[in-house]
Amino acid sequence: MRATEKEYGGRGKRLKELLRFVRERGEVSVEELLSEGFSRNLIRRALELEILEEDYRIETVPIKPQSLKEKKRVVLTPSQRNALRGILSERGPHLLFGVTGSGKMEVYLQAAKRVVESGKRVLILVPELLLTPELRSRIEDYFGKVGIFHGKLSRKEKVSAWLSALKGEYPVFIGTRQAVLLPVKDLGLIVVDEEQDSSYKEQQKPYYNAREVALKRGEIQGISTVLVSATPSVESFKRAKEGKLQLHHLKERVTSLPLPKMELIDLKEEERRGIFSEKLLRALERVIKDGKQALLYINRRGYFSRVFCLNCGFTAECKNCKVPLSYHKFKKLLICHVCGKRYRPVYRCPKCGKLLEFRGYGTERVEEEIRILHPEWRVVRLDLDTIKDPTRGAKVIKEIKEGKYDVIVGTNIAVKGHNFPKLSLVGILIADLLGGPPDFMSSERTFQSIIHSTGRAGRFIPGFAIVQAFNTELPSIRYAVNYDYEAFYEEELSFRKLLNYPPFKLGVLLEFLIKKREEFVELKESYENLKKRLSEFEFPKLSPAPIPKTSGMYRYLAFLRTDWENSLEKLKKLRKEVTSFPARFRVKIDVSPVRIT
Repeated sequence: MRATEKEYGGRGKRLKELLRFVRERGEVSVEELLSEGFSRNLIRRALELEILEEDYRIETVPIKPQSLKEKKRVVLTPSQRNALRGILSERGPHLLFGVTGSGKMEVYLQAAKRVVESGKRVLILVPELLLTPELRSRIEDYFGKVGIFHGKLSRKEKVSAWLSALKGEYPVFIGTRQAVLLPVKDLGLIVVDEEQDSSYKEQQKPYYNAREVALKRGEIQGISTVLVSATPSVESFKRAKEGKLQLHHLKERVTSLPLPKMELIDLKEEERRGIFSEKLLRALERVIKDGKQALLYINRRGYFSRVFCLNCGFTAECKNCKVPLSYHKFKKLLICHVCGKRYRPVYRCPKCGKLLEFRGYGTERVEEEIRILHPEWRVVRLDLDTIKDPTRGAKVIKEIKEGKYDVIVGTNIAVKGHNFPKLSLVGILIADLLGGPPDFMSSERTFQSIIHSTGRAGRFIPGFAIVQAFNTELPSIRYAVNYDYEAFYEEELSFRKLLNYPPFKLGVLLEFLIKKREEFVELKESYENLKKRLSEFEFPKLSPAPIPKTSGMYRYLAFLRTDWENSLEKLKKLRKEVTSFPARFRVKIDVSPVRIT
């Protein structure tokens, strides 16, 4: 804070005292002024009158070699050494592709350590689900205290972290997608762990993908960006094959244990009890009898996934979103998994009065049925309903590692970012559901989910996996159970090229929101006019969204495609044309969406 040349001619006694004090000192910090009894309001008033001006200065903190923690040296495998050497020897974008348990993290942490020892700093990005105390602890084993940045920090905590990054207080910052914009002092390396994860895409304006921002930031700053995955995104693997990313492939686990063998079970033919095939039940019994653990994976919360009427076809839906509600038995509520709205359950159809059907499976029902079949087993459920509180979540994870549970029933939270020493069996209950909403990326999501979830087994002891499905002929499932990424990648690319889907074309999702259904006729007319003015794009038929409503407005989607050439100019033109739509229609433009919902 310093005085300007402007004079103060007012009557304010305290303002005159403040101005005189600053001029006598030359420069002074806000903290000093406050300690001298000058209020924040007074300082703010002086700034408004332009008799004082602010000068922001960030005092950087040099990295001290002794600040790095001494860690027992890990002996790398030949493949790990080659990958580390490749990452350190050439600046630029890299793809570290390795099977589950191949030691990818050890490679990028050692690369980070070398960068920090050279006086630079490192930014490590992880998906929301992977920002666990376990991950932080492992990174702190290398670097001591590290900086943390994610969306759930308070505003004050975010400002503090931002300033810490500017000052260079930490050798390493870990964060979720928002952290890609942190102004890290003397940045020398960016790591994007689980680069294929859809949570790197921001779903609110601006719709950026942190992976793409990280690659561009690395290019601008002349440093390496390392993408890390056991199942790289189709886009990243295509880039690597074309030489746009340097590929480092780790094909074996660091331990002598092989990848868990997967057995595929056809639920249409196999004898079963509820959702459990007899083979899965026998496998569970063997594993628990041997004192090991099993994980049952179903990516649906709640008890029943659907409530409907067989007589008239009524389905219990969310009034806001028009999607089917899930029944949560322990809360005795119908809950929308899109907006979170809760409803009291109804048992008779409001249209015809017949009894409603409650069908489908969620984690609650799986947990209950396992307890009924084997009351002696110790069962724990891992989903957003049970471990929403981070302290509770950390406690449950610790208890699992200590062997206090026999069976873990969980969603994505249970299969990402954890290493359970006694876990021998992973059972995927309905593999067909893993792809999420049906779009051109469903197959890729299914393949990735199977590989990542089964990869939890057999990391410390011999392990295996049972994959149950109603459609066992799906290519994504067939290739996953054989760990054949290359074959899956080739077939997936052939499919996308045939239909002009990304990465061969640039995809743009247009979302239109209207208040009344009657307005669709006018919306469609405006959409058809847009098609005529933008011949550079392929326009599909305007269709209702899979999630038909949000915030009381009806949603319609169109997934546009265009050639990559001159894409920026095309997008500018699209944005300009969309602004000409009637003001009552809300339009969202999402470039390179990760889901079409």
